[in-house]
Amino acid sequence: MEYVRKGFRRVKNRIVNRPSAVQKRYYLKLRAQLDPLRRPSDSGPNRPVLMISGITMRGTGIFCNLLAFLRWVDFAQRMGYIPVIDMQNVENLYLEDELLGKVNAYEYFYRQPAGIGVEEGYRARELYIVNRLDCPYDFTRAQKKAYREATRIVDWVYGENREKYFDRIKAIYDRYFVPSDEAAAFVDARFRELIAPGERTLGLLCRGTDYFTKRPYKHQIQPTVAQIIEKTDETLAAHPVDKIFVATEDEAILAALKAKYGGKLIYVECPRLTAVQGQSVAEGFAERGVDRKLNGLYYFASIAILARCDHLIAGKTMATQFIRTMRDTPFETEFYWDLGRYGVDDVRLFHSADLRFLEQFR
Repeated sequence: MEYVRKGFRRVKNRIVNRPSAVQKRYYLKLRAQLDPLRRPSDSGPNRPVLMISGITMRGTGIFCNLLAFLRWVDFAQRMGYIPVIDMQNVENLYLEDELLGKVNAYEYFYRQPAGIGVEEGYRARELYIVNRLDCPYDFTRAQKKAYREATRIVDWVYGENREKYFDRIKAIYDRYFVPSDEAAAFVDARFRELIAPGERTLGLLCRGTDYFTKRPYKHQIQPTVAQIIEKTDETLAAHPVDKIFVATEDEAILAALKAKYGGKLIYVECPRLTAVQGQSVAEGFAERGVDRKLNGLYYFASIAILARCDHLIAGKTMATQFIRTMRDTPFETEFYWDLGRYGVDDVRLFHSADLRFLEQFR
């Protein structure tokens, strides 16, 4: 068994040290796009700057990006670099087309990790531009080693690495990922609208839509509505609460839970979708002309409110890991479905029974 583990490590190291042609092409494209922004100056930062960006952020949510950003901030900390996050000069899910190059969408949600913005970052004399997902093909041996160490911080909430890495991740998050004043105020306002002081709350995170129809390869399988209701009832029987807060982008899932729990169910009022065959959440909201920034803040608020609940039931998503990380204390109870990954552990072509059940709520 140890021989097999060492073999896997050797393969992983080769992937990091010898990126694929696709990875290299992404880097060349990103650098061609961002290199013209370099303005090396004596007035720039006096330490090397790590400019964290990405060529493939048009369809990825803030918490998916945040997972990659956290890894790169950890890398920067190891190397003594100043991390700066650029969601201003690349297309992404939250930036309106006319604001490209003018507004940093990352700062809708968080302050810059080191308090340095992109304009100042591009004035650094020593500047490394990195794609959020991959190790640069021209990194030095020391840089690749630091990157390998940083990439090990995965599945820190419910995976096998939980006990080993959670405290470290929590420390990095608390130090470098501080919500923006606008995002913090937005979350507080939604929270006060929904939950009164002293009210006990069960939080549910329920992804549907494109998870049910597109079944993204190797993404975590999401629970069915029947599974959600069964686990919720089980939790309520053991831990009575005043309210059930649900975070979901799926109108039909919300309607099914409202039919079951009535006025006990609360949620952020925001645009939602129904499962549309072959359409991603990003495509669905874009088709409806939903304000990208506001929709992002609604999503951010929903996840942040889940972090303030007393109990949590959640499907595994990128956001799920940050729910626990946002808290200063553990939940009284928490449950995460471990159903495997689409295209790997599932045998059904689609959640066909689930979709038929949800049809009555559309």
